Amino acid sequence: MALQAFTINPLVQKGSEAKQVLDELLVAHEKYLPQFKEKIRELKKQGVISKDPVVIDLMKNGN
Repeated sequence: MALQAFTINPLVQKGSEAKQVLDELLVAHEKYLPQFKEKIRELKKQGVISKDPVVIDLMKNGN
């Protein structure tokens, strides 16, 4: 359902962008989303990481 919500958002121009945003959000918020543990593990194996420097800093430092 989350992917559908991103896909129909008028600010998201392509479905592939919606999937990328959702995948990066899941990985970035891993510690708060234990119910998505298996999906996040799969995404990490695929090499999904956040490329946003602010998100990276928050993941490392928690500030």
